[in-house]
Amino acid sequence: MANILILGGGIESFEGIEHVKRLGHKVVLCDINENAIGRVISDFFIRANIYNEEEVLREVIGFLKSGDNIDGVVAIATDTTKTVARITGELGLSGLSYETAILATDKIKMKRALGKYGIKTPDFYEIKDCTMLEDVIKDAKNKTFVLKPSDSRGARGVLRIDSDSDIESCFNYSLGFSFSKILILEEWIDGPQLSVESIIWDDEYFLCGIADRNYSRLNETYPYVIEDGGETPSKYSEKLWSELNQLMYRSSKAVGLNRGTIKGDIIIGEDGIYIIEIAARLSGGYFSTITIPSVYGNDIIKAAVDISLNIKPDFQALSRDNIAYQANRFLFLKPGVVKDIRLITGDIIDDPLVKKLVLYINIGDKINSVTDHTKRCGMVLCIGEDRESVVSKCVEVISALKKSIIIE
Repeated sequence: MANILILGGGIESFEGIEHVKRLGHKVVLCDINENAIGRVISDFFIRANIYNEEEVLREVIGFLKSGDNIDGVVAIATDTTKTVARITGELGLSGLSYETAILATDKIKMKRALGKYGIKTPDFYEIKDCTMLEDVIKDAKNKTFVLKPSDSRGARGVLRIDSDSDIESCFNYSLGFSFSKILILEEWIDGPQLSVESIIWDDEYFLCGIADRNYSRLNETYPYVIEDGGETPSKYSEKLWSELNQLMYRSSKAVGLNRGTIKGDIIIGEDGIYIIEIAARLSGGYFSTITIPSVYGNDIIKAAVDISLNIKPDFQALSRDNIAYQANRFLFLKPGVVKDIRLITGDIIDDPLVKKLVLYINIGDKINSVTDHTKRCGMVLCIGEDRESVVSKCVEVISALKKSIIIE
């Protein structure tokens, strides 16, 4: 039994915390929210802002002085790679280096590191002021780009932009979500988008899951780039598994990740596969906690915990063959105030296909336009024996939710 420090105790982390407990470990949960849902099932609690490295380190040291120990550090569904690296480095635990953590979070440095390894990414520009942005857009007529902070997450500050856009407004909007006050402008590549997640241990590696990302709402949410769930396994799994498996391994080496988990956002362009971004952590959206275990039987949470304890994962237990199908969709509502949420019962919700159903809103909440992923109002995730049934069930549940929520 070990004490595992988990950064973040929100609703998406809950499944992972439960799983770590089932593995026989104790959980030391760190979260700024004293009422975090994950605290209920954790053994110890440290109150700190998981995105503030110094604060977490200070509180962790205080925890250790109480006589308890920390044996490994894991981030589940939180973009806290640098905090993980800082803590493991200070405590002498197994984990990625701080330099790797920077390369895996700073989008500009990440793309440069990938480029040195010959890994294809969309053409990009480092944008430090509005004049530069105007010049690039002006010179690249008839091209569409994505403008985003170099250091944000959850689609915050992400915009599609072209020569018809209000350049100054776009610049100021994206800049408002950047801590470094540096933006990245990258060429928009048309094509299917995928999510992938791998386990790395020195020169052994395994691609644990491939999902199709659903961007069917791009016109509706323009200029914001909003994902509406997806399906696993990807329609491209058989064709691209070996290539993507190699690609994620090369990406891990590009940023110096020798042992850990790595997730990637992929796009299939006309001239090949591009990496949009990578992250040296477990993914959110229940991909690592529910989808991968349910669809493939791969216990990526156990692998991440084992690596944090300097234990080699069991690669022989991993499979690329799917045993089920998954789909998820998000709830989008019109702007207004939530006046009532009616209870939904019966076949729609009680269907065994419905694995997870979450509402992010309460009566009295103000609903704003969807500008990033934090503005989505709920989510349904379904698991079943075929792709069509789980997609259909997601659509049915989302439709029922919309009818049950009164907005004025």
